[in-house]
Amino acid sequence: MVLPEQMRARFLRVGSWIRHHSVEIVLAALFGLPFAYFAGAYLEHPDPYTIYVVADHDTNEETLNIFRSKARGYLQKIGDVYVRVQPEILGDNTQETAEKMAADLSSRPDTLMVIGSGRSQITEKSLPIYFKASPRVPYLATTASDDDLLKDCTAECYEWNAIPLLPQKVSFAPLLQLSPTNKIQASSAIEFAIENGKSRFIIVEGNDSQNKSYEDDLVKEYEGAIQDAKKDGALELNKYEIDRLPDEKVLGNMKPTPDCVLYVGNLGEAQALVSQLSHMKTLDDHTLLILSDSVIQTSPSDVQLAEGFKPEPNSKVLPLRFTHQTFASDYNRHVSTYDRDAFAIAKTLIQDLNDRGVDFRMRAKSLLHIHRVGDARRNLDRVMKENAAVRTWYAGEAETGEHPLTYIFKGHNQYNGIFHVWRLTGTDTEPGPGMEDVDHWHPGRGITSAQESAALAVRY
Repeated sequence: MVLPEQMRARFLRVGSWIRHHSVEIVLAALFGLPFAYFAGAYLEHPDPYTIYVVADHDTNEETLNIFRSKARGYLQKIGDVYVRVQPEILGDNTQETAEKMAADLSSRPDTLMVIGSGRSQITEKSLPIYFKASPRVPYLATTASDDDLLKDCTAECYEWNAIPLLPQKVSFAPLLQLSPTNKIQASSAIEFAIENGKSRFIIVEGNDSQNKSYEDDLVKEYEGAIQDAKKDGALELNKYEIDRLPDEKVLGNMKPTPDCVLYVGNLGEAQALVSQLSHMKTLDDHTLLILSDSVIQTSPSDVQLAEGFKPEPNSKVLPLRFTHQTFASDYNRHVSTYDRDAFAIAKTLIQDLNDRGVDFRMRAKSLLHIHRVGDARRNLDRVMKENAAVRTWYAGEAETGEHPLTYIFKGHNQYNGIFHVWRLTGTDTEPGPGMEDVDHWHPGRGITSAQESAALAVRY
């Protein structure tokens, strides 16, 4: 009984001490715990911010390798916080999956920015979710080419005038669209065709439910481009869906006869179309086929693309051309230009933020080491808005001896971009199939300015 009595006496003494020092205990709790929290936050290095790269389910391996290489180290720093890259591949290319991914990334505690490498339709459905987050999630679209990626956005995606009586929508959202638009793609294709003596067009639209928005948009732009080129003799003869293409007799009896077919859709349907047309005896052997950039983007590899368009036995070889945003030389080296350059632009935006400084709210929180990714996002949104007015250009990446692409934006659209026209070449040669630029509208990657200066010095 001695031990229990001793323990009871000790508990009584402790209880008496607590009663006599209750004020000190309460004050210690009130001031000590917050101090411990802030001290811990100050001493602990903040978690990195993340730029998430959202890629379509069928993104080719070469493009995914670009994303993986960027994820191996830190891309940049905002103040004392590192910025990392993390790829996220969609489970499928449906609208529902894209929207679910957007909701997930918008709510993650580390999301600084999203780089979207995928179809226009998926981008359009995702942007309202990213831009309704608070703060908004800045977005760089790499290959999406629809003319209005914000068409599904409501007023919540935009900023509003601070004066309640003047609810004027600010025409700005934290979006940069690196690819030239379908309007440019259509006008480039029509111009190329006319320069090569073709003026009588039929349009064939694919049936890709996962990118119907893109197909409808480009078909509309083709019709507009043909209308604009009427002064040069351009004429739209008809428009067909891929599964309602007229038979050989109807096409053969069409007056005037078509001399150029404009196709909009994916790789599989393009192969079927080329096969069907090449077996039509009534179709002129010189009928030009121009396939949209989506054919390239839905191809798993250059080898499979070339294999899919190899001439079949007992069929004619129709001249086949492809439209695409990038240099053929980049494609041949398996470089996805816009996906790669998005990281250079992201680094520039972060550097601009570091150079100009964050707002007072984030500075104050930074002193206590309690700043969060939402603070960084808010300031990055601000910098993008300022850049829309004050920054005239962004530079992409380039290998040694090459000029980087220069991106000039009007609003969120690239202002100075063009679509190239390619010809498939080298299907039976080493090191393998490739593309050749045949439009002759661009100077190419060219030599560096230093080499150019040296050459001029020798010449003069």
